[in-house]
Amino acid sequence: MKIFYDLFKRNHVKKNGIISIGYFDSFHLGHRKLIGELVSKAEALKKIPYVLTYINLPQKNKQNGPVLDLDTRIDFIRKAGIRDLILCEFNERFHSTRPENFIDLLKDNYNINHYVVGSEFHFGKNKQGSVQTLLKKNCMVDIVEPCNIDGERISTSLIRKMILSGDVEQAARMIGRKFFIEGIVHKGKQLGRIIGFPTMNIRNEKSIYPGDGTYATKTTVKGEEYFSMTYVDGLLIETNLFGYGDYQYNLKIKIDFFKKIRDNKPFSNIDDLKIQLFNDLKTTRSYFKLK
Repeated sequence: MKIFYDLFKRNHVKKNGIISIGYFDSFHLGHRKLIGELVSKAEALKKIPYVLTYINLPQKNKQNGPVLDLDTRIDFIRKAGIRDLILCEFNERFHSTRPENFIDLLKDNYNINHYVVGSEFHFGKNKQGSVQTLLKKNCMVDIVEPCNIDGERISTSLIRKMILSGDVEQAARMIGRKFFIEGIVHKGKQLGRIIGFPTMNIRNEKSIYPGDGTYATKTTVKGEEYFSMTYVDGLLIETNLFGYGDYQYNLKIKIDFFKKIRDNKPFSNIDDLKIQLFNDLKTTRSYFKLK
């Protein structure tokens, strides 16, 4: 993938381009539909398909963090068929660019005058730009209708709320895949090993965490996938893998969240904790229909 890091720099591109613009956090079904339309239209018209996305979230969304970190988001965009990416920092210069100037920059620097966007697409300073602005500037515009599930429009803000509340099942329906977190295994207190439930502990402060609780999950280690149950408490994520004994540190693992099986609760002693963990194990194995 070719990545351009400067919207404001002339690149002398000769071949006509066509573009979709957005943060594409969570890369949900609506995002896939939009970029799919972009790639199809580009192939039909023999244009270069571009995606413009941002390195950072707009300020109003920073409280809960992104659903996907930047590298993962770029990887999803690449796998959707995009080979030319314009990656912008959402800074004051970018934020203050007037819509008309924004259009001119893409035309002059990337030879782009064709947009594939949603009907409610807005851009430029104070989001003053819209589809009508593009049309007034003689741009070609293809509008892609939003995706809905059960009459509800799919959006990253809704998906984020579901993940934060622990409703990873409904979030997965809107994303089109399981919500996941990746991270490097680090050493914890090792209480799990002492009581017979060893865990791998990870952190990833670049992406959102699901609501506190215990989840039925699958964990991927070195390309191998294991059924697992995962405990989330604040920034602590601990996963116990079924049928896995080689618990190591400094490995990158991926945890896919399938279902929340209970909320967190305090335990007065180790025996009560062990009883609960055995119940969690039974519930998780039942969910995955394991013997």
